[in-house]
Amino acid sequence: MTQMSRIIATTCLLIGSLFIAASCSGGGAGGSCKEDKDCKIGTVCELNKCSVKNCTVVTQCGNGQVCLESGVCSSPECGVGKECPTGKVCQAGVCRSEQKTCSKNEDCDAGQKCKSNVCVAADSCTTKADCSAGETCDLGKCKPVTSSTSCTTSAQCGNQQFCDITSNTCKSGCEGDTDCPSTQYCDTSSNSCKDGCRVADGCSDGRLCDATSHTCKCTQAYCDANGGGTCNTTTGECKTSASGFLCKSCTGDDECGGANDKCSAIGSGSFCTKACSTQADCPTGFACYEITNDSKQCVPLGFNCVGCVIDG
Repeated sequence: MTQMSRIIATTCLLIGSLFIAASCSGGGAGGSCKEDKDCKIGTVCELNKCSVKNCTVVTQCGNGQVCLESGVCSSPECGVGKECPTGKVCQAGVCRSEQKTCSKNEDCDAGQKCKSNVCVAADSCTTKADCSAGETCDLGKCKPVTSSTSCTTSAQCGNQQFCDITSNTCKSGCEGDTDCPSTQYCDTSSNSCKDGCRVADGCSDGRLCDATSHTCKCTQAYCDANGGGTCNTTTGECKTSASGFLCKSCTGDDECGGANDKCSAIGSGSFCTKACSTQADCPTGFACYEITNDSKQCVPLGFNCVGCVIDG
């Protein structure tokens, strides 16, 4: 072998060694780890090594192997003379977490959280919404997503993150309502989550979510089911056309209850009056008076609202 051939061979060996070393560190398959978060997305930590998840049931594993909770085929981890750690029970050669019932996180042991009234691992998840901000749900466990993670869609980013298409990296913030907690909506002008209702989800109490203000506003059905009255579409509140609004200070008709009630000039101010057809429609101390050619209203006797607000 010539001198040049030896140099080329040595260089190739060095490059190969570096490649192997790189593939076995940094959280890739075969790399060392202490917990799942030490491994890259797509792998789990099993026996202090990052392994590719390759099973969901034991029939997917080889003879004499079991499918561990982590989704990796392995030799039985418990059985005769081999017990499980505290908090786990042996089931067909697999140490499985004991499911303790709960109503809140405080009912569970350290490292657990309460989900669907059962204590589960604190980092367990079904979707990335179950994880902390900046984490995604990978193989049933929450894992961090760094700001340098490359992406083409927000689905590849963590909870409360979105894919910045200008740099194709995950950034903190949101792209849509589902990127935010359930009590917030996504302000797309700033890619930030803000308090308010979601247009798509509406409001839990039967009201409708206003697309502009992200506040819950009434419907007539809601008002009928909650004490009656007329739904004021401007304020979003149920207002009754009863005497409770009579003589209350106002600046516009929409503050005075029913659709035909008015904010009328009385004395030195403007006050709410109630639509009427006859005197029988007005309470004591008020008269049904034609204030315009097309509107009769209950107004106070003497045209003085001071001291005569009626508590309906």
